[in-house]
Amino acid sequence: MSVSLLSTKLHIPHTRANAVARPRLTEKLLAGVKRPGSFVLLSGPAGFGKTTLLSEFVIELKRPVAWVSLDEADNDPIRFWTYLLTACQSIRPEIGESGLVLLQTPQPLPEETLPTILINDLVRLNADLVIVLDDYHTIQNQTVHSALSFLLDHLPDKLHLVISTRVDPPWPLARFRARDRLIEIRAVDLRFTTDEAAAFLNEVMGLNLSAEDVAALEERTEGWIASLQLAALSMKGRGDVTGFIQAFTGSHIYVAEYLIEEVLGRQSEAVKTFLMQTSILGRLNASLCEAVTGYAESQARLRELYQTNLFVSPLDDEGQWYRYHQLFADLLKARLQQTLSADAITALHQRAAAWYEQAGMMPEAIEHALTASDYSHAAQLIEKAAMPMILNAYFRTVEGWLQITPPEYLNESPRANLAFAWMHLMRRDVTQAAPHLERLQALFSAANGDDLDPALHGEWLALQSLLLGMQGKVGESTDLAERALKILPADDAQVRTVTYMGLANMYEQRLDFERAAAAMDAIVRNARDVGDLTSEVLGLSLLGRMLLQQGALHSVYEITSRALQRIEHAGLFSPFSATLYGELAQVHYHWHQLEEARRYFSRSVELSALGGFSDAEIYHSVFLSRLFQMEGDLQASAQEIEKALVRMRTAAPAFVREEVVSQKVSISLALGHFDAAQMALKEYGFHFDGGFSYPELAPDAAIPHPVGLLYNSALRILLHKARAGGKRQDLSHGIELAELLIAGSSRCRHLPIVLQTLLLRSQMQGVLGHEQAGLEDVAKVLELAGPERFISVFVEEGAPIAETLGLLLKRNLLGAISPDYVRDILAAFPGAHGKPSARPVPSAGNAAAADESLIQPLTSRELEVLQHIADGDSNQRIAEELVVTLSAVKKHTGNIFKKLNVSSRTQAVLRARKLGLLA
Repeated sequence: MSVSLLSTKLHIPHTRANAVARPRLTEKLLAGVKRPGSFVLLSGPAGFGKTTLLSEFVIELKRPVAWVSLDEADNDPIRFWTYLLTACQSIRPEIGESGLVLLQTPQPLPEETLPTILINDLVRLNADLVIVLDDYHTIQNQTVHSALSFLLDHLPDKLHLVISTRVDPPWPLARFRARDRLIEIRAVDLRFTTDEAAAFLNEVMGLNLSAEDVAALEERTEGWIASLQLAALSMKGRGDVTGFIQAFTGSHIYVAEYLIEEVLGRQSEAVKTFLMQTSILGRLNASLCEAVTGYAESQARLRELYQTNLFVSPLDDEGQWYRYHQLFADLLKARLQQTLSADAITALHQRAAAWYEQAGMMPEAIEHALTASDYSHAAQLIEKAAMPMILNAYFRTVEGWLQITPPEYLNESPRANLAFAWMHLMRRDVTQAAPHLERLQALFSAANGDDLDPALHGEWLALQSLLLGMQGKVGESTDLAERALKILPADDAQVRTVTYMGLANMYEQRLDFERAAAAMDAIVRNARDVGDLTSEVLGLSLLGRMLLQQGALHSVYEITSRALQRIEHAGLFSPFSATLYGELAQVHYHWHQLEEARRYFSRSVELSALGGFSDAEIYHSVFLSRLFQMEGDLQASAQEIEKALVRMRTAAPAFVREEVVSQKVSISLALGHFDAAQMALKEYGFHFDGGFSYPELAPDAAIPHPVGLLYNSALRILLHKARAGGKRQDLSHGIELAELLIAGSSRCRHLPIVLQTLLLRSQMQGVLGHEQAGLEDVAKVLELAGPERFISVFVEEGAPIAETLGLLLKRNLLGAISPDYVRDILAAFPGAHGKPSARPVPSAGNAAAADESLIQPLTSRELEVLQHIADGDSNQRIAEELVVTLSAVKKHTGNIFKKLNVSSRTQAVLRARKLGLLA
């Protein structure tokens, strides 16, 4: 469930046709928004006309502005930024797209993340934008204050911020003044001059006061506009106006209290009752007012209040929503407390809660139920609203409900406890989740299994699966997730998606990659069924990451290209899309298409930075370091890896730490810094002084990608030490270790690690004088790497591998390996003449044309088989052409049928042509 936004908060309040013009202030505002890098602050007490002045300013500006009318509910940072970014999108739809996506993720965001998104979007779009934040004094949340302070510190020239408030925000205003970046309009500026007061009282309010009376009243009120309005209302119909004015003395507060009492005293009982009863509402419309008061003519009453200047302001162009002036509302609430019993006031809030519930505005319904101390109803509403709110990342709001509601009303609620437990576990806070988990355990243990609601039972199993997965209990976690999916209703999309994500991870840990891929497919299909592109992108990025580690480059290319086409078409950019750009960049890097890799890595870094994540930025430095090292610029390479190390100390990455360590070892060895290389691996248990020792590997160990990188780095150190005159006997241990690494990485299907290990072993064999063994290892790499056209993995190893490739080519030892492929690899080495020939890859257009139900693309070999099928070749003919067994052709054909969802060769060809998979 998406939390409803009140569109009226984004409407610019109307100005009256006969409002007092204030050119001295509007000109100051217009000049302020023309000064680059500065912002405007309107600060003054209530009733000084700040909002009216801003409305007049917008009219004079003659271009759209992003307007947000703030209130206390916006202290939730998620709500605050949702409204602000939505307001920006009303001017430029491209602004803040990734920010709105991030606001739906469960993880709390760093304070600077969202202002950074806004800044970068404006810089990228080269767009001018004026943002007005009205009533900023309602914001008390330090997180919001800090984020806005960060925005002001880094304000781009194209962004013009105008803020109105009753109280100065806790920002370094003195510093902004010293830097001439602050334009201030304060109470002394906002107060009416005598001329403005005369225009207001006589022309707007319809009085006929003498200059002396105007001056006296202006002096008594010190130009406070609200006081002048209240006074004018009180003076209507009075005979002794001069005496009335002379009777008013004292501070603003006392004058305001007296005037408000006078205004109320002149209203009919029916109007006073309506005003007091509706004062509990932050915003008013006819239907809501009728539900609360029982008054059937509420629309006419609201229009009447507005037309008689009774402190009612319209919030939209149609005159459907209104609000009271805050001072007026405060007095009305106070009078309500004095006039009605507690039970009667409770009934008003209960009616408001019922209306909001019917309108689907659950947060507002819960607020009124809690204000009425109607905790039973509030608990029922929380049961419905908590989980959708959590999945939309409104953690602060939900936590507020939890704090206000007495525990006894929620402790026995399975749904509420499930929601609160999800909230804490999604933030990996098991301690906070523990009380809810204990209550759930007791509740479900006491329940009769036959009587359990399937949705509740399935969600409880899914939650336990998540907890067990966090504890490393893979088997138990997987079993529970599978049970949950069998029980959960098909339309429970949110819980099913979360369950599939955990299940995919568990299957990967168990090396059951087919089931892992099926779970990721389910994420994507589930997301498409409910129109959730964010979850769909997540599922595709998970699938792309797994296939990338398996070396399925063409499949990753197809997945990421198609997903990015959808993202760009929808205008949805998020950290998940940053992952897709990074995966696509790595594919191009492996193909040695370095300019394309640079471009996609840069895009990945840009989007990742918007989300406040460090992995893409760190990996980009790793990529540049490898690139510079391949080109022979060792100093530039070392500088890039140091950037990555510094960034790691300030922002710990989630996935790329071992990539940094691996490249640190590689460049340190290239520079001859053996101690630095060895130190990089020391904390992982590798030691090289007094013999080579390392964390033992069981013969049947499965070695994941990060671990393989570390062990290969250790082999690289052994190789360089041996070349530098070290103990060659350590290379024998290294060759034995390489065998374990190849077997263990193969169990995980991590082809890039296998290729790297074989190339390192080949070089160790060469140092030991085992030329034939070295040649065989490189030939094996060519055989494994050829179908996906790996190139950079060879180039990274430098001259020794280039020489070995040359020998294989010269001596005709390639067997079935294409000599052109070897020539392409050799052409990629620095100093080689020519460059690799362009490897045809599926075009982005074909990827976009592919039917979105084809989640797992065909492999390069399957595409070759498919082309032969389209040419009418028999299975035997295909086997001969591709130099494979007949059973292999049948297996590929079966995979093609399954992926295309067809049952015959003819259907496969027709489907493939429709998807653009055939030439």
